[in-house]
Amino acid sequence: MKHIFIIILLSACVTTAGAAERMAVLDLKPVGVDKNLAMAVSENLRTMIIQGGSFEIVERSQINKLLEEYRLMQTGVTEDSQAQKIGSLANVDLVLIGSLNQIFEVYTINARILKVETGVVMKALKSEIKSPGDFPRKIDELALLIGTPVNSQPQMSITPALDICGSYRTKGDK
Repeated sequence: MKHIFIIILLSACVTTAGAAERMAVLDLKPVGVDKNLAMAVSENLRTMIIQGGSFEIVERSQINKLLEEYRLMQTGVTEDSQAQKIGSLANVDLVLIGSLNQIFEVYTINARILKVETGVVMKALKSEIKSPGDFPRKIDELALLIGTPVNSQPQMSITPALDICGSYRTKGDK
């Protein structure tokens, strides 16, 4: 009897230790782009994160109910503190927030993963899309990076140089 209790206790610990973190993936905020495009990119990103299997994702309709309750549906969640509140109400560990914007011909997806318990941004990612045909591949790559543990993130080989004035220099500038 004593051995059975220990086996049950150990199996419960193993099950709990291997449980995936629960994440809410909020819609990307459109900045200078069509709202429907931002929603489509958000939905594709959400699907790819689910397929990656690193997180348990709370269904969008559940998140939308909470947003409606707190009248954030129209304005969107724009601040980390709002995301943290929604995350705690949705009973999730992490919240992914971000934006889809366009500067000239380049689209950019900015994504931040916020730890609900502490309000700390655990990871910030950016993906630049130079051609509309690149959206599916870039969304897949971003979802893969989202599912990668922070300490094993691949390092970028090219880092823009920042001069004293705070503007970016390109290679060859002096």
